[in-house]
Amino acid sequence: FTFTNAPTSGTGQMFSILAIQDATGGRNPTWANTIYWAGGSVPPATTTANARDLWTFFTYDGGSTFWGTLTMKDVR
Repeated sequence: FTFTNAPTSGTGQMFSILAIQDATGGRNPTWANTIYWAGGSVPPATTTANARDLWTFFTYDGGSTFWGTLTMKDVR
């Protein structure tokens, strides 16, 4: 995933993505290198069939960088 159309620098924006695995599962999202994660590592996605993960992102610098988190893992 890469993100476009961020607000101008100095204006914060937060958004979320609900990623739903298909009936096969095993899919892993690939994130842009402009996303920073707690501890420096991308949290692992749930890869079981039909799993749902909620990811949340924040930017304040015109989209040059984003902070990302796995907000809810394997939501059922």
